[in-house]
Amino acid sequence: MAVAASLTELQTEASCPLCLDFLRDPVTIDCGHNFCCSCIHQCWEDLQDILPCPVCLHHCLDGDFKRNSQLSHLTEIVMQLSKRRSKRKQQEKKPLCEKHNRVVTLFCEQDLELLCAQCRISSDHQDHNVVPLEQAAAHHRKKLKSSIGSLKENIECAEKVHEIQLSKSCELKGKVEKWRMEKERFSHPLQYFGLQKLISKFKVDLTLDPETAHPNLIISEDRKGAIFGVMKPKCLPKSKAFSSYQAVRGCEGFDAGRHYWQVEVRGTGELALGVCKESFPMNACISPSPNNGCWKFHLWSRTHGTSDSVNHRQIGIFLDYELGEVSFYNLNNRSHLYTCKGMFTEKLVPYFSLGPATKCLTISIIIDE
Repeated sequence: MAVAASLTELQTEASCPLCLDFLRDPVTIDCGHNFCCSCIHQCWEDLQDILPCPVCLHHCLDGDFKRNSQLSHLTEIVMQLSKRRSKRKQQEKKPLCEKHNRVVTLFCEQDLELLCAQCRISSDHQDHNVVPLEQAAAHHRKKLKSSIGSLKENIECAEKVHEIQLSKSCELKGKVEKWRMEKERFSHPLQYFGLQKLISKFKVDLTLDPETAHPNLIISEDRKGAIFGVMKPKCLPKSKAFSSYQAVRGCEGFDAGRHYWQVEVRGTGELALGVCKESFPMNACISPSPNNGCWKFHLWSRTHGTSDSVNHRQIGIFLDYELGEVSFYNLNNRSHLYTCKGMFTEKLVPYFSLGPATKCLTISIIIDE
């Protein structure tokens, strides 16, 4: 114990107070303390006039370091002693048998246990395959190496599969991104790509309800069109007619499913198309909106130009009751215009309305595209 304590003290004296490792190229400063040359140089690197000792804070006047070759040799001797002591300790730490307190030198392959010579002759291991410890270590080291090689192959195979899947995922992501950009560029929702199928499958034949028409709207005999016309002074509006808005409802109503119809608009002015609840108030002085049961889209026909293409538009309306959507399409260029969203709980009927200042606009329901 005394020798071990003395060696510990020597190690402390041969260590640098800054890095706490054995002194390397030791130097001694004015106060007598020793440091690694690189450590004290780094400590005083940014200082000029005052150079305090890191241990006692004594002010050293000279920044020149004095090499201590004798301490350097002493440190080498202490390092060698420490290495020898560590090696001896490792040799002394050989595993001992718990039963007999003897060094283990054998290995039981059946029980995978370390044995001493006395364990070998006991009844517990007489019929077992017992081999020298070094031989067992070499054998199991070989097995471990083989297992590691197999695991490396499995890892490499898994990495290759992962790279392939990652490549496919990136390729698919690129295709989706390209498709999304093309979709956004043309401003088409998913429904657009099956618009022709949507028209043929869900198209319904509508008629206008003259009983609900505002007095300024003249409904055609086949109840497919509405034309603006000034109400005669002696004509009283019908009790079921719109009185606050130049509007008319469709005769047919829908409380489930998907339905599609088309409207042709001619002339100039403002109009609104959509659906409203069957219970929507006909004569209330409130603006139709989803809050009071009317889902519509406003359109403005141009007020200049003389050609039919300028003042002639065809609009498609698609109602998906369960999804809670009413979508509008410009059939002139087959583009998506707008989609209203809501929660439908009662029967809906088609809604057609002309703006308050509109005087030369006509709407008509198209039977065939």
